[in-house]
Amino acid sequence: MVRKASQCICFAAWWWMVALFALPCALAQTPRGKMSTLGDFGNATPVYLALPNTPPTSGIILIHDKRGITKQTKNWSELLATFGHVALAVDLYEGKMPENAPQPEQYAGSITPTAAMRNLSNAIRYLKEDPSVQVKKIGVIGWGTGGAWALRLCIENPTVDACVIYQTMPPRNPFEIDRLNTPLFGIYGKKDPTIPVAVVDLFQDALAARKKMAFVAKYDAGTSFSDPTSSHYDQGMAEDAARRAVDFFQRYIKIVPVTQ
Repeated sequence: MVRKASQCICFAAWWWMVALFALPCALAQTPRGKMSTLGDFGNATPVYLALPNTPPTSGIILIHDKRGITKQTKNWSELLATFGHVALAVDLYEGKMPENAPQPEQYAGSITPTAAMRNLSNAIRYLKEDPSVQVKKIGVIGWGTGGAWALRLCIENPTVDACVIYQTMPPRNPFEIDRLNTPLFGIYGKKDPTIPVAVVDLFQDALAARKKMAFVAKYDAGTSFSDPTSSHYDQGMAEDAARRAVDFFQRYIKIVPVTQ
């Protein structure tokens, strides 16, 4: 069932209080995680790993946009770890794109569907099977083109329990929408010229017709409104979208340990 996020994402009040004070600091902090690899599950595939302070039961795979793993990606990893998730940002460029490349789009063609799905599937295996984590629930979040990979991962791997996409072109193939059974939260800007709001509306209608568990938030904002490095950045709307994304994951993949 598709509903407006403002009407449906209602969680315990204390989570809102935590998010209210934690989010601005977490999104602006200096990352504390580390670059690593998937090891036995992906050889030399570079990842950024942030671990929570408590034993994890859930993990979230972060999929970057065309710029690769940036400081923003790392800050998001730290934020999600603060809420108890293992955060694993996968470098789909496989280390081939230099940091802060002036024209990252020229490297986008180096990401092939086969390699991307292999690396993301290996990330799921790492989160579920590596002795240091072994989580029970998996989420995925992607920005721009990363959101498209996130959707594809959910379609091809139904073990993913929750998906968040930021300003991602919706799939138009009815067969793909039919196969999308992961709970979904989509975040869009009404003034984004690259993704007309009419296209987002059609996506909502298609999801609703199929009774999918999906939520869509449309902000009065433009392209990359959640990116602090963008000229379209809007701090208020960015923080609100982040709170909703965090709460979505808390609802669908966070397992609260039962105390004896």
